[in-house]
Amino acid sequence: MNMNMNLTRVFPFYNNGLWGYFNDIGQTVVSPIYEDALFFSDGLASIKQGGKWGFINELGGVVISPQYNEPGYFSEGFAWVESESQHILLSADGQEIIRYKLTEFDSVDIYYDGLARIMKDQLYGYVNTKGEIVIYPKFEEAGSYSEGLTLVTDENKETYMLDTTGSKAILNNNYRLVNNFSDGLAEVLLNNFRPAYIDKNGTVVLGPFQHYVGEFSNGFAMVQIGGKFGYMDQSGKIIIKPIYESAYIFKLGVALVLEAEEMFMINKNGDKLYTLRPDADVDCETYSLNSEIFKVMYGEKEAYINRFTGKEVFVLPKS
Repeated sequence: MNMNMNLTRVFPFYNNGLWGYFNDIGQTVVSPIYEDALFFSDGLASIKQGGKWGFINELGGVVISPQYNEPGYFSEGFAWVESESQHILLSADGQEIIRYKLTEFDSVDIYYDGLARIMKDQLYGYVNTKGEIVIYPKFEEAGSYSEGLTLVTDENKETYMLDTTGSKAILNNNYRLVNNFSDGLAEVLLNNFRPAYIDKNGTVVLGPFQHYVGEFSNGFAMVQIGGKFGYMDQSGKIIIKPIYESAYIFKLGVALVLEAEEMFMINKNGDKLYTLRPDADVDCETYSLNSEIFKVMYGEKEAYINRFTGKEVFVLPKS
């Protein structure tokens, strides 16, 4: 699941064999009535009732009645679902745009930059929001689009960036591409095996570095120097010194770090905002969402806490 487009405000919870939803201030939005329920994406969530999947909005209203065999996630106003024998492209108002036989491709992902990745016989291509296959499956490796480009590897083992027209966008023999673009920069590995960053012209604008660097998020990238983690900005300047034993990426301007067996949240100045309990185990899936709350586990207890204050918002019922 990758749903980083919009702020997520409503979340599924399980109680007594059924699923419902609560919001980011701890209010129950939908009582547990569904057989299964997925996270919200683009304002809609897949729910299962009577053995079939449909979609509800963040107020709990049914937007698309349960009628499909397999669920999907909305992105950019569209979602792919499955019936018994077909892939079906839906618009947010429930209109069916196009159908494909399940045998025409094996899987389809959510939309980024107007394109969704499809897979056929272990090769990847892309389909547009009309349901047209605009880049046929021919890549051995391919990611989702980000900032108009995606990283692919073709049948000749050549790796490069692909633009939304399917044309090669960045080719350079001086480095190997590592990640998609994020915050306008993409990480590369130079021929001397040192990491650096390029802009969308393919020019190395940051680095090379003699230490680990990560993907940019909220304008900061993680660094590891001497076995400790810190953060740098997009000029390459170390803003938060590498003093942490472990660290998470910045989300909504804050990040979790670990120091001396204490896990706590910091802001972009490196100020400590609050400390988690010693027995806390962070759920990486919900932490990575653009959401003001995320899930932590304390032994058998599970709760969502506010990202900025650490206060419990919603305690999940025991299964």
